[in-house]
Amino acid sequence: MHHSIRDMPACGYARPPGDGPGTTLWGMPRNKSVRRTIIHVMKLNDPPFPVRKRPPHAPVNPMNGHAIIFLTVCTKNRAPLLANEPIHQILRELWSDASQWRVGSYVLLPDHAHLFVAKSRYDSVALRTWIRWWKRESTRRSGRGDTLWHPNFWDTRVRTPTLYAQKRLYVRENPVRHGLVDKASEWELQGEVFKLALELS
Repeated sequence: MHHSIRDMPACGYARPPGDGPGTTLWGMPRNKSVRRTIIHVMKLNDPPFPVRKRPPHAPVNPMNGHAIIFLTVCTKNRAPLLANEPIHQILRELWSDASQWRVGSYVLLPDHAHLFVAKSRYDSVALRTWIRWWKRESTRRSGRGDTLWHPNFWDTRVRTPTLYAQKRLYVRENPVRHGLVDKASEWELQGEVFKLALELS
């Protein structure tokens, strides 16, 4: 016997012991009005979905060396530190080191950067390790006593050519959406370090 609504099974393939013909296979009443009332009460009693405090970082399949990842990396406290040519050149120099990961298209906004990346080889270091390296080096070369960067980042696996084209257009048009320029071509803090080929897996 269920002691409360929350004790009732949410799903299943057999009728729970003690439930009679007036219930569904999931232990819910067959009467639709009663069932709606129970579901409403369950929603009220259930805790809200947790708010994600940190982005999940899905592992890159080591057998797919051509997987492309779309990255968003923010400055510390979203400070407007990136929209200048010295920082641009520092990042391009660091991203030109393709020993671990390769950077494709990118754009720098005042407080964040978007870039596409892919492994340089099957045994490349973890994405988090590589990002931590160029964050540290760019901070050091900039001469700042404090870090430029927020400690975390957002990453999304690009799985189809259509999505890749959409994301690249999004990156290119980002300065326009932020009101920094009238045309994407007018924003100079963008470019492409390496050509990345999307290989589906």
